[in-house]
Amino acid sequence: HSILSDAGLADSTGYLNVDHASLQHKKYDNIFGLGDVINAPTTKSFYGGLSQVAVLRHNLERRLNGLSLNAKYDGHAKVALYTSPHSLANIEHKYGGQ
Repeated sequence: HSILSDAGLADSTGYLNVDHASLQHKKYDNIFGLGDVINAPTTKSFYGGLSQVAVLRHNLERRLNGLSLNAKYDGHAKVALYTSPHSLANIEHKYGGQ
């Protein structure tokens, strides 16, 4: 993600450097991120991003109103794993593989 690196927004891995719970940038408190672009140690999936939306929206609204951030993303992600042409398994986890 050269755009993030060139702007000074990325960590050493090249992903947006956010707090893994609040999804707020670690250096710039007016920047939030979600989805595949952030450095959260969880599976990059549609459902992971979907779980992040509510946290980000809540915390961004609180930030705009001068309040402390209190919503926390727990790392929830879900992926469909195709086990055969006719079956699949849903795999879900939170941070730390829970």
